[in-house]
Amino acid sequence: MSRGLIVIAHNALADPRSTDPAAAPHLIHDEIPIIEQVLRDAGWEALALPVGADILGALGVLAARRPRAVVNLCDDLLDRSDHEMHFAGALELLGVPYTGAPPLALGLCRDKVMTKLILRGHGVPTAPFVLLEEPDAPLGGLCYPVIAKPATEDGSLGITDASVAADEGAARRAIRVVLERYGPVLVEEFIDGRELNVPVLGNAPPRVLPVSEIDFGGLAHGMPHICGYEAKWELADARYAGTVGICPAQLDEQAQREIEQWSITAFCVLGLRDYARIDWRLSPTRGLMALEANPNPDISPSSGFLRSVRAAGMDYAAFIGQLVQGAIARG
Repeated sequence: MSRGLIVIAHNALADPRSTDPAAAPHLIHDEIPIIEQVLRDAGWEALALPVGADILGALGVLAARRPRAVVNLCDDLLDRSDHEMHFAGALELLGVPYTGAPPLALGLCRDKVMTKLILRGHGVPTAPFVLLEEPDAPLGGLCYPVIAKPATEDGSLGITDASVAADEGAARRAIRVVLERYGPVLVEEFIDGRELNVPVLGNAPPRVLPVSEIDFGGLAHGMPHICGYEAKWELADARYAGTVGICPAQLDEQAQREIEQWSITAFCVLGLRDYARIDWRLSPTRGLMALEANPNPDISPSSGFLRSVRAAGMDYAAFIGQLVQGAIARG
């Protein structure tokens, strides 16, 4: 006998069972059939529900079926990342429990400037920055190199090698590119150093899983050490193969203590829930600097988050089970 219905809400643009190696993983959501099987093995009825152009239709299914919980994998609806928070808000209005961050946290973390201001206000170190809405606006005395990125996007959208600028001319070119395509630009001092991804799991209290480090050793000489769009999503790009995750990262006792303390602080003050990833740079001269907070990060079996989950001794079924039970408990 089934324990009830769990819906997996997703906005995959391709068949989640596709085996096309050229398809970008953020379009496939290859975790969907695996999550379905995990849920069925645990005694649940599982339904994968695509949420695309017919958002009202998808919400109608949820209203009619009244699942015990929704595994919320929706992060970019109708080609707009700001709809991520709106879908979570619709679930709130329906009274359907769901996994992951609530609407306010989703909207807040999408706003990189507001995120940095809140983190800074709570003592979490982050690089000096300015927000620009005009291409020739003052850069506020930032020290070069700088990096220009969309102020309200995620998934490294709009971040390429050209985003890192060693002088004002290169910075102005990068700023114009972002402004023309994405709107307001966050320009911050580029922190050269180790890139660390810190997964946080649970709620009462949240705990830090083993830290993962991006190894830039596979990048060609002269390429900036960043995890831009190509490195995250373009499987055929050399940057994808050249940025390998290593878990657990080797950190000294002080760095480990600070990164755990500040990541938990970030998780709490930003209103995150269930699971999130806080990204950092560790500079040999400037110490730890928070880059951004990522609610509802990629949880496909090949993701960096799952690399840390496995390093913590938890398998995929146990991880999904914890998310689902947490959502049900809130219902």
